[in-house]
Amino acid sequence: MGEGSRRSPAAIGAAALFGLGLLLVLSRAFLFDLRTLATSSMAPNLAQGDLLLVWRLGRPEPGDIVLLRLDGDAERYLKRVVAVEGERVELTDGALRVDGVEAVEGAAEEERVCGPGGARQSTVVTEARGSHRWKAVPGGRDVFAETVPAGHVYVLGDHRPRSKDSRTWGPIPVDDIVGVVVHRWPRGAPCDGPSE
Repeated sequence: MGEGSRRSPAAIGAAALFGLGLLLVLSRAFLFDLRTLATSSMAPNLAQGDLLLVWRLGRPEPGDIVLLRLDGDAERYLKRVVAVEGERVELTDGALRVDGVEAVEGAAEEERVCGPGGARQSTVVTEARGSHRWKAVPGGRDVFAETVPAGHVYVLGDHRPRSKDSRTWGPIPVDDIVGVVVHRWPRGAPCDGPSE
């Protein structure tokens, strides 16, 4: 190899950094997204200001938190999938049932939950679907036995009284789901901001 064809360590380093940068940009565009939670509709599990890693590949399962976009809406929303196609979802007096099976485990508890204006004592229940378990603040509008159509999911916010979700929008097309939250980094002051 001749002297003219050798690359300097600086050129190799610059090429490696460029390649790494390009890989990160492409990964962000096609594989993952980073989102900051802007509302309190997912309290008590996620706090306003949390940084979330959203994986863009795969189909959501019951219990997953998903990032979704509604057709014709520039906003992105974070909600929990509580039922998938073919399942019958019902929400009566704060109790979530899917295919007639109650998702609530154990007794309700009183807990401080953050939201607009600070933390308040709220009734909190533990819900479960498959291997997922989460806390929810019951309330808001009831749902009377709705079957999720093919190619759709039913989503709810964990803080039901503060959440716009499938009770307002109806079942969400799977194609409107941007990805599934796979990691959370707690940040910021969780007790301020708007509800959604």
